[in-house]
Amino acid sequence: MLDSGNQGAGQHRTTTVEKGSFSTARCSCGWYGPARRARDKARADAAGHTTERAAESTAEPAPGPPPPRSAPSSSPADSAAWDSTP
Repeated sequence: MLDSGNQGAGQHRTTTVEKGSFSTARCSCGWYGPARRARDKARADAAGHTTERAAESTAEPAPGPPPPRSAPSSSPADSAAWDSTP
């Protein structure tokens, strides 16, 4: 089994697991790669996952929702229409 080592809290920790003649990359986040006959390909999958996640964590966060729409104007004519009950 190959281990990416301790990368700190909240970081992805990848390993390769062998089952029979196949090797699979796995991560502490729950991700796993396809079963590979070549260990090098499984290691490359693990490295690619770690690199991809590191790039995502350094990217700027997505913008939040737009601000709420403002209330209708409060002119006397408008307020009478809003305050009246049918």
